[in-house]
Amino acid sequence: MSEHQRAMLNHIREVNQHIENLVTDYWKAYSGIDTWQFWLNAVLLIIPLVFLLIYIDRRRVFQILFFGYTIHVLMNYLDITAVLKGLMYHPYSLLPMPQSHLTLDASLIPVAFMLTYQLGYNRRINQYLLAVVIGAVMSFIFGPIVHAIGFLKMYHWMSYWVLFIGDIIEYIIAYWLTSFFFHFYRNDEPTS
Repeated sequence: MSEHQRAMLNHIREVNQHIENLVTDYWKAYSGIDTWQFWLNAVLLIIPLVFLLIYIDRRRVFQILFFGYTIHVLMNYLDITAVLKGLMYHPYSLLPMPQSHLTLDASLIPVAFMLTYQLGYNRRINQYLLAVVIGAVMSFIFGPIVHAIGFLKMYHWMSYWVLFIGDIIEYIIAYWLTSFFFHFYRNDEPTS
């Protein structure tokens, strides 16, 4: 490793440490356990998971959870990229970590997408149509609500339309991957 490369890596590490310290200080002042934002985040994390436990189709639990996990992963990649590029930010989080948006990306949105997927699967509703519907609900109804209460800040060219397109893409990719792997699962079952 060259001296220049080592110096750049050390600088990146130092900047990351500085960012982590800033985020921790910000979290303690504005998003810590003594704020209403913390408790709203906690409720928005727990209630959807309880709702999912009650209403998930137990016959297809692994299929639905795989779909939700895929949504969660895709959403986190896109969200972290948007935050790092300065397109959006989540001012209030449950944990004092940079790019921590556990509540929305780990619970509320994936659960909404999973239950939508389950509805389409059980009632044979076109999943592409459902992708548009849930994308519209999350982007044009839920998005403005979380923006209005300060849980989402958008910058530059980020808009509800961009969120809408992102939600549709995430849903469709999760649907394709779930269908792809579920196809192998079904073909691997022993016949009796």
